[in-house]
Amino acid sequence: MTVQGDALLKTSSDKYKKKFLIIMGNELYIQRSKDSQSHEIMHLLEGTFISVKPAFEASLPSEEGSDLEIKQNIYPVKIGLGPIKSRIIYFTSQEKQETWMKVFQEASGNRDIDKFYEFGEVLGKG
Repeated sequence: MTVQGDALLKTSSDKYKKKFLIIMGNELYIQRSKDSQSHEIMHLLEGTFISVKPAFEASLPSEEGSDLEIKQNIYPVKIGLGPIKSRIIYFTSQEKQETWMKVFQEASGNRDIDKFYEFGEVLGKG
């Protein structure tokens, strides 16, 4: 499985920068742009915990290299990389967030328990 697309990452100065994501198998590569020859960041997604975070409004650059900013809702997905480390990737639409959430879950090997079990009333204790 190979999936590619645009996303945002938060910088240390609390600004958002456009990045390009590539999923190959269970590996996530983050590049500066689609045309970059190498990646900046790589994460192995196998066994990670993926979760959706609530959308919020943020100031985003209007164009690459421009000082102008626009207010826009962004939609985060959190990738838990271990007990204390995580990476949050932001998307510009809820549709992209949902699509990438499914891609991340498939790449990580996580499965939704509700798809395998049916939960009903409590039958007893113990």
